[in-house]
Amino acid sequence: MCVRRTHWPTSRLKSVASQGGCSTTWVRTPGVPLQVPTHQVQAGTTGTERRLASAYKSGPLDVDVAYQKTTYALLGDYTTWNAGGQYDFGAWRAYALVNQDRSSATALVGGAPNATRANSWSFGVTIPVFQTDLVRLGVSRYSLDLGPGANPTSQKYAVSYVKNLSKRTAIYTTFAQVDNSHGANTVLNGAQLGPGVSNQTSRGFEVGVRHNF
Repeated sequence: MCVRRTHWPTSRLKSVASQGGCSTTWVRTPGVPLQVPTHQVQAGTTGTERRLASAYKSGPLDVDVAYQKTTYALLGDYTTWNAGGQYDFGAWRAYALVNQDRSSATALVGGAPNATRANSWSFGVTIPVFQTDLVRLGVSRYSLDLGPGANPTSQKYAVSYVKNLSKRTAIYTTFAQVDNSHGANTVLNGAQLGPGVSNQTSRGFEVGVRHNF
């Protein structure tokens, strides 16, 4: 069965439809503030937010789809949609997600003067090994569309190994790499931006211990 996963108590309108393994939630929330520094907030920067989310689960398949649009009288529309899911093949599990963020704003203080769009996707698998351990593989891509000739893109690859020592304790190691192109300058967490980092490659390696108290 599907379970509604999100609740917005300030909404003026909310409806939920559920049938079989699928549930759908619709929410309309007025008076949503624009997420900018306080000193930049001005008249017309509160808007109406609309959210639509649907989930479907049947056996090994679990899928979620969501759409959100916020309309500002002064600044235009901000829209986000995403779809993701997972499938359990028994011996291994696969995950996938696609997402798009879009702004039609033309007067955002301190922002881009033209519409912008960001597209991203990710795919990963989790493979059990030696009965208790896990191997995780993943790849993701993020591309920002700023207009003709401006399309910074970053692609990340990651592999990790988790060795469970007990039900609560595990040691893990991860290697990741980000490839930048078209002017992108994304770096891995903990790395510092420096001169000439655009269109370069960022690599990282970590080893750690996880314990659930």
